[in-house]
Amino acid sequence: MQTIRLLSLDSFIGDAPSSVLHDDALVYDLGTKHSFAEDQKRLTVQVGFGLKSQDAKQTKAGNRGFCVRATYEATYDFKTDPPPPEMRDFFFEGFAGISAVHHLWPFWRELIHSLTQRFGMDPIAMPLIKFVPETKPGAKEVTRTPQKPAKQLSSKKPDKPKPTAKARTKH
Repeated sequence: MQTIRLLSLDSFIGDAPSSVLHDDALVYDLGTKHSFAEDQKRLTVQVGFGLKSQDAKQTKAGNRGFCVRATYEATYDFKTDPPPPEMRDFFFEGFAGISAVHHLWPFWRELIHSLTQRFGMDPIAMPLIKFVPETKPGAKEVTRTPQKPAKQLSSKKPDKPKPTAKARTKH
């Protein structure tokens, strides 16, 4: 990765900020686009993030809630040959939707935490992002999709790793 920068930021808050927001009242939005400069072997990815409150209690009270939208740009320089031209859209779309989002998510998390605090609200701690394999029925390939935020996951504890056998050495 060569550079990361914030391209745009748009935010607003309603008349009476809520100090308590429920997880089910938050709506997330995400979009990506990419371009490749052949002469520079440089991939540029833009990721647009959005978060807004959608709480019925706020709407009835006349409060617009809050909304934050930001677009980040990341550039990646290829040290090796890029994918063949016929595979680039497939490769770059996958890269933008998984890797670039993963690289830019910490910046988005920090922005949301900081802005909600500056809005006079309890700061919102966005979940860590984790991609898990997902196999679609009839698909031969495994695709990767982001998991739901940590608070929406089941409370089942992960299995403990099985101990591995120690290598024996001859004396």
